[in-house]
Amino acid sequence: MAVKPRLSVVVPFFRVEDYIGACLESVRRQTFTDLEVVMVDDGSTDGSRAIADDFVARDPRFRIVEKQNEGIGPARNTGAANAIGEFMTFVDSDDLVPWTAFEKMLDVIESTGSSLVAGNARRFNRSGGVRPSWAHRIPFQRTQLATHITASPSLVLDRMVWNKIYRRSFWESHDFTFPSIRYEDYPIALLVQLEALTVDVLSDPVYYWRERESGDSITQQTFQPDNLADRVTSAEMVFEIADRAGGEVRREIHRHLAEIDLTALVQAFEVVPDHEVDALVALGHRFVDRLDPVAVEQRPRFDRVQFAALRSGDASLLRELATFRSAGQVEVGRLHRNTTKPWVLEAAFPGRTSGRIPRSTYRIPRSSLTLSSTVDEVRWTDSHLVVRGTAHIRHLDVSRHDRLSLSLVTRTGRIGLDVTRLEVVTRGGREVHAFEATLPYSALEALPVVAFPAAFQVRLQHQYLGRALPLRGLGEGSPRWPGGFWSGNNWIQTGVRHDGALSVVLREHPARVDEVTVDDDVFVIRGRVAGLVPTASLQIVRPAPLSDTLVPAVCTTEEDWTTFTVRLRPEEISRGEVPADPYTLATVWFMRLSTPDEEMAIVWPGGYEDVSVRVGAEVYTMGASSQKWLSATKEPVRVRVHDITLDAERLVCSGPWWPGATPMTMSWRHFLPNSDAHVDVPCELEVGDGHWTASVPTHELVDRVAVDDVAHPSEVDWSLFVDTGTSDEAVDMRPRVSTHLPLGVRTAAAELSVVTVRNTVHVRVRR
Repeated sequence: MAVKPRLSVVVPFFRVEDYIGACLESVRRQTFTDLEVVMVDDGSTDGSRAIADDFVARDPRFRIVEKQNEGIGPARNTGAANAIGEFMTFVDSDDLVPWTAFEKMLDVIESTGSSLVAGNARRFNRSGGVRPSWAHRIPFQRTQLATHITASPSLVLDRMVWNKIYRRSFWESHDFTFPSIRYEDYPIALLVQLEALTVDVLSDPVYYWRERESGDSITQQTFQPDNLADRVTSAEMVFEIADRAGGEVRREIHRHLAEIDLTALVQAFEVVPDHEVDALVALGHRFVDRLDPVAVEQRPRFDRVQFAALRSGDASLLRELATFRSAGQVEVGRLHRNTTKPWVLEAAFPGRTSGRIPRSTYRIPRSSLTLSSTVDEVRWTDSHLVVRGTAHIRHLDVSRHDRLSLSLVTRTGRIGLDVTRLEVVTRGGREVHAFEATLPYSALEALPVVAFPAAFQVRLQHQYLGRALPLRGLGEGSPRWPGGFWSGNNWIQTGVRHDGALSVVLREHPARVDEVTVDDDVFVIRGRVAGLVPTASLQIVRPAPLSDTLVPAVCTTEEDWTTFTVRLRPEEISRGEVPADPYTLATVWFMRLSTPDEEMAIVWPGGYEDVSVRVGAEVYTMGASSQKWLSATKEPVRVRVHDITLDAERLVCSGPWWPGATPMTMSWRHFLPNSDAHVDVPCELEVGDGHWTASVPTHELVDRVAVDDVAHPSEVDWSLFVDTGTSDEAVDMRPRVSTHLPLGVRTAAAELSVVTVRNTVHVRVRR
C-alpha cells in the first residue's frame, strides 16, 4: 500500500459477525486498489473482531482502530480522524459495495473537481432479493455532474452518508462531526450537500443497503423509545439546517419529514406502553412544533388527521388512528355525507364525530376519489390477449350498477376491449370489481407501427362519478412480460410502461433465435433475420467505458431470410468483467445482431429452457430475459428453479444442479415478525441425473404457522430456501419462469399463490 493511499474506507463495526465478512470482501475486491480500509472496532463483543483480524493478516491495506462503544456516529468520527487518503468514504459493516463502485466514483470526481460524488443504492435481504432503494429513486434517477442541492432540491431525500466519496480536505475544512445519536446521518448529509462547492450525482448503483429480516438494525428499531428520542433530536438538527438553507430546499426538507418521520412518530402510539405515553406525546410536540403545517397539507388526508391529533396531544385518539392504519384500514375507509351539508364527504376515520379535532380535518375532496387497479393475469391464447384484474374507486362502495370498460390507447386512436365482469372479490379488506378483458391479435396486427407503444386504460363509472386511468397494479408476482406473437417480421408483446401501466410494445424487425445448444462447452446459437444479410456478428453489449464484443456469425441466405450461426465461448461473454451485483455475484449481458447496415435486437420467444455451461466455480447461462431478449448470465454455481407446478395437493419446484451446488435440504421458510427466527416446512427432495425436485403438501404451508406467530394472520409469506452444506440462501428462479406466474389454487382451508419477489420464489397463503 502506498504511504498515502488515494482513498480511505472507514468501516465501523459492532456485533455484526454474520455480515462483516461479506462486507469487507466486497471492499477488498474493488477494481480500484489504491485504498486503505480503516476498520473501527466499536467495542464489539461477538466474533466480528476475529473476522476483521483475518482481513488484516491477509491484506496490508486493512487496519483496525479500537475504541470504547459509543455508537456508530463517534465510531465514524474516529475512523475519519485516522484516515489519511486524499478521498474518504464510509461503509456500514452489514452492507455491500459493488466491485467497480469506487473506481466509477473516483473517475467522476477527479474529472469535475467536485467536493463529493454520490451514487444510487439498492436494498437487499435473504428472502426478498435485490430491489431499488425507495429513498434514492428520485434524487438519483439521472446522472448530474457538478450540480448542487440548491439546483437539485430532491437531493434532500438522500439521508445517507455511505453512498458517497468525499474529498478529505473538504471534510476536514468544515470539521464535519457525527452526533452521538441514532439517525446521525441526516444532519451531516444535509450539511455536506449545502457546504459543497459542487456535487456529482450518479444514477448507477454504488451501494447495496442490507435490510435485515430481524429488524435489528438501527433504522429498523423504529418504535423503541430511545430510538424515537434520537429520531426527534436528529429532526431538530435538520430543522435548524433547513431554516438556514431556506427556499425550496427548506420546503423539500419539511415535506420529506412530514412523509417519513411524522408517520414513524404517530405509529408508535400503537405499541407504546401506558407509562410512556406522556413522554411520547412530549416528543411529538417537539417535532410538530417545528414542522411547517404547509408541508402537512400536501400529505394524504389520514396523515393530516394524525398530525392534528398529535398537536392536540390526544393519546387515546392517536392509539386508535395508529391501529387503524396498521390494520390496513386507511384505503378501505368508507365515506360519510355530512348530515347538515350532504354535498360534503367525510372519511370514516377514528375520531370523526368525537369533536376532539376539527371536523373539517376529515373532509375528503372529490380529487381523493381516485381509481385503483391491479393486473392479476396476462396471457396470450391462440387468437387473443387476455387480461384479468380488478378495479375500484377509493373510498366508494362497489355497486352492481357500476359500469366498467377497458381500452387500448394507441398513438393513433383507441381500441375497445371485450370485458366480462367477474364476481366481486375482496382485496386489502375491501370489495373490488374483478374483470377479464380480451383483445384479438387481428386488432393489434391492423395497427401501424407508429401506433406503438400503446397502454391499457380502465374506466369505472360509479353513479354520478367517473374515473379513467392507465391500467396499473403490476406488483411483485404480477405477469409483467408474459410473451407475445409474431406479426409478419415484427414482434408484439405486453410490457410495463415507465409509469407502471400495462402496455403493448412492438419490436420492429428484430432478429430471432431458433435454438441454442452446447457443443464441447461452446454455445451454438442459431437464428434468422429477415432480408439478405451477407455478414453479421453477435454483439455483446457492455457498459461504458468498456467496448462491446463482436463475435462473427456464419450467414446463409434463403429466399427472403438469412440464417446465422454463432459459436460463443463462455470466456468471450464475460471477458474478465467483475460481477455487477455484489450480493448475487451475477452479471447479465444483453446481445444484439450487428450487420453492416444496423444493430438489431435479438428475440428468443421459444427460450423456455435455459442452456448452461459450467466453467470452474461459475455457470454461464444463455436464455431469454423476461422481455424475451437473448441474454447471458454469469453467476456462481447455485441452485435455481426452472419449473413450478401447483395444485390443491402439492407444490413442486425443480431445476438442474451442478456438483458443488447440490441441495442437501430445501424448505419453505416463514420469518417471524421483526426476527431472524423462522419456521421451516421441509421439502421432500429428490436429486439425480443432474436434476432436483422439491415437493411439499400444500396443507403443510397452510397449517404449520400458528395465527399468533404472524403480524397479519390473513396472509402468510413463505420463501424457498436451500442448504447446500456451504450456504443457506433463498432460491432464485430463472426469468422465463416468472412469465407463467402467478400460479394459484384454492383449498378448503386457504388460497395459495406462487409469485416471484425480485426473482426469489414465494408462496402467499391467505386463510
